[in-house]
Amino acid sequence: MRSIATQLEALGHSTQLPIELSGIDYTQRTVEAQIHNVVAHNVIRKHHEKIKSSDAVLIVNFAKNNVENYIGANSFLEMGFAYVERKKVFVLHS
Repeated sequence: MRSIATQLEALGHSTQLPIELSGIDYTQRTVEAQIHNVVAHNVIRKHHEKIKSSDAVLIVNFAKNNVENYIGANSFLEMGFAYVERKKVFVLHS
């Protein structure tokens, strides 16, 4: 995602990436750890605020676990927030 953000910025767009928390081990992929991090750090509400302040949302939709065009829960939620806030939604497929 960072490389795509850099390319968009080179074209004159401003970008906002999903929140990355310092001190969090993102390799810790258990559901319990993910839920704890999201709740403890208010991640969903903070990301919703980013969407509200944006003109559009770009979903970077690369294959996941060999599934092409996979839309996961986070991307789906992001698209839903954008829709409710009447923002444009763009999906970049791999």
